[in-house]
Amino acid sequence: QLHRIALAIKGHENTFLCIENDEIKKREITRESNNEIELPESACWSLVATGNIETIYIEPINYTSPITPVPKVTKIEENNSTARILEVYGTGFTPDMVIFIGDCDLQTTFRDKTVLLASVPEKLIFKMNEGRIEKL
Repeated sequence: QLHRIALAIKGHENTFLCIENDEIKKREITRESNNEIELPESACWSLVATGNIETIYIEPINYTSPITPVPKVTKIEENNSTARILEVYGTGFTPDMVIFIGDCDLQTTFRDKTVLLASVPEKLIFKMNEGRIEKL
């Protein structure tokens, strides 16, 4: 099922995330006279599947340059060995990237531009078993 959404910036009611020239940017949108907002196509995102996932985007304080191209996650797997390792597959990964679950940054290993590995601490495994994170 296809869903069309717009991502507004919390605390800035007329600011939305847009993709322009393969970069994610903030864009101020002006309201029409009838108080409606007409969004450009670059501010409309398509979700092709939904699940029970909560995401939070955190803007780093010392962020200096855009990440281009935008990394794309294609698959997330949990390694079932005694040491819980999260395997994230996609494209555009770089050695300086860090995986977060909620506000907890994980010890992340860059394998190559398509695979990141992260060690999941015991405290997060407990939260996952509580149902806060249903499935990785």
